[in-house]
Amino acid sequence: MKFLHAFNLTEGISYEALQKIWNRFKNWQIAWEIAEMHEFLECGLSEKMTMQIEATRQKLNVDFEYAGLYEQDIVMVTRGSKEYPLLLEIIPSPPFAIYRKGAPLINMLPHIAIVGTRVPTAYGEKAAGEISEAISLAGGIVVSGLAFGIDAMAHFGAVKNSRPTVAVLASGINKITPTSHLRFAEKILATGGTIISEYAADSDSYKMRYLERNRIISGLCKATIIIEAKEKSGALITARHALEQGREIYALVGDIYRANSRGCHNLIQGGCAYAITSIEGVLSDLNFDYSRAVQAKLDESEMCIVCKLQEEPLSTEELSDLFLIEVPRMNVMLTRLELKNMIRKNPSFKWEVV
Repeated sequence: MKFLHAFNLTEGISYEALQKIWNRFKNWQIAWEIAEMHEFLECGLSEKMTMQIEATRQKLNVDFEYAGLYEQDIVMVTRGSKEYPLLLEIIPSPPFAIYRKGAPLINMLPHIAIVGTRVPTAYGEKAAGEISEAISLAGGIVVSGLAFGIDAMAHFGAVKNSRPTVAVLASGINKITPTSHLRFAEKILATGGTIISEYAADSDSYKMRYLERNRIISGLCKATIIIEAKEKSGALITARHALEQGREIYALVGDIYRANSRGCHNLIQGGCAYAITSIEGVLSDLNFDYSRAVQAKLDESEMCIVCKLQEEPLSTEELSDLFLIEVPRMNVMLTRLELKNMIRKNPSFKWEVV
């Protein structure tokens, strides 16, 4: 494990380069301590990368660097270990290791990716936040990339209710990107969430790493939800990875006149994604209990009303008398519950649970 970490500390190392090294040597220690430069070239590495590895080998103290992970509360999770996500392990190109800060990754809970444009409409932001919130309250784990726009709203939907969420970075854990989301990342950790990356803690992000990162976002999840995306966007690359990984894709139906909707509509029209037309519908398709999500948002008085109506249908006046709440205020509470699709009026004009 520590020798794989040493390779990850090499500037500019990519998953593709690590794969070539592994294919040739099948042992990270041998590759690090014994392999010669010509052997790295023979396995397909560029001369520049080979020289970077050699320079890193000359100056790096492997044991010291590996011990430093624990001092920073960073856990290195390698393929085959108990914590390594089962769904991630079966994708075409699973990372050899992921670095984790925060709560351990839990295989038993369903993970759902929510991604989309960095410049969403108010409609897209609302949809991302509310879908994320519902999934989180129903017991799912929302996964996204901590970017501006839809990613941020996806994480916020979980964090606002102190539910865990997983942020996958294209940089190292110590270099949160964008930097303005540093406090948000701290909030994710404080509410039981997790931040992960396949890159060493102090690694920089650059274009190729965002593309590599997207396969992990979809790979962690049973399904990926796309909220607003132009015809060419990073979110659609995540959708492509999800397709290659055999995962389900859902796309939000949007305004036909907006460029932000075209990527989603193309996925739906091409038969690659299921259309999202309601929060209740997408949760049902994903096998989440929507009523559980709604109930988790009820305050104590609303919960008491719902529990009473589970016993028998009652009129507004009857509920008012029972709870000693004036009729106008009771009407407001009942309207809120109706809008949450928790109660409805039956043919006798009494309230009952949906």
